[in-house]
Amino acid sequence: MRPRQAVLLALLVVLAGCSAGFTGTPTATETATPSATPTDTDTATPTATEAAAAPPDPETDVLGWENGRWANESLTLDRSDGLNETEIEAVVARAMARVETVRELEFEEDVPVNLVSREEFRNSSAAGGSADYSDAFRAFDNAKFEALFLVGEDRDSLAVQSSNRGSSVAGYFSPSRDEIVVIYPGDTPDLPGEGTLSHELTHAIQDQYFDLTSIRASTREESNAQNGLIEGEANLVQDRYMANCGEGWECLAPPQSGGGGGGGDLHLGIYIMNFFPYAAGPGFVAYYQERGGWDRIDEMYDRLPESTEQVMEPPLYAVNRDSPTEVQLTDTQTNGWERVRPPSVTTTPSSASPR
Repeated sequence: MRPRQAVLLALLVVLAGCSAGFTGTPTATETATPSATPTDTDTATPTATEAAAAPPDPETDVLGWENGRWANESLTLDRSDGLNETEIEAVVARAMARVETVRELEFEEDVPVNLVSREEFRNSSAAGGSADYSDAFRAFDNAKFEALFLVGEDRDSLAVQSSNRGSSVAGYFSPSRDEIVVIYPGDTPDLPGEGTLSHELTHAIQDQYFDLTSIRASTREESNAQNGLIEGEANLVQDRYMANCGEGWECLAPPQSGGGGGGGDLHLGIYIMNFFPYAAGPGFVAYYQERGGWDRIDEMYDRLPESTEQVMEPPLYAVNRDSPTEVQLTDTQTNGWERVRPPSVTTTPSSASPR
């Protein structure tokens, strides 16, 4: 649960085969772009042949074209000193066209994309510092993680989660600010391939059509179930997007000067708690998309999954009577023990995924 925190739909970094998430933001898998994938040319200007090969702009906005860029268009970029603002705009426009092609939805408006260094992100409020929580929530969160044997009494659970975010988030979409942030390693602003960008652009188009800020959950179970759809769709689109690289699309390779890892002290236990939507979600979404197309996925935002069981066993989602059972437990505390109760908070589905 994350009181008073902006919703962020993020992508986390995999380090040594694993990545770490945080309690309010689940995680998903993204593989790095293979070195064998054809990449965009690293030259400063297009040749006459390339310019002639680009199809003309349509008279009106169409699926697979955004801001002057087609989904299958080649770009000529000079990445020797990273990407400048004009080059970033070109890559983002083409990526939006590609997400449209895969998801079969037209972007209703542009989405700003900002590149932020790892150090800058660690020092930002988006990394989720632990100072702004109430004493009541801090006591509840520490008791919860101590009871789960994940964070000991000698550590602050909120600080551990903040450290995970600072080290592992590769990018995020903020519905409240309507912007995407992609985090780059090292000192040179550049995009670490197109996987993170495609994932977060999918969240942006979800927000434009389905208003992600209106989706609320009162328990981790409910949040994980809802994220089975939200993150499952973003991962599925990302996977299909990246599958086109080398099969008709030239895609950006990760910069040669840096890897995707963020370093730091990653907490595997907290990561595993949040991994579910990214592990089970893509299969859940694919099950219904293959049977009813993307129109079927659109309909599911009017009736979100209610339980992780429905995500793990997709046919159960269609069974209206298969709602979670409310369980009542008798309070048997004795000898002066008192239950630590959380403040009144509501979780908002959000995402983070390893890369």
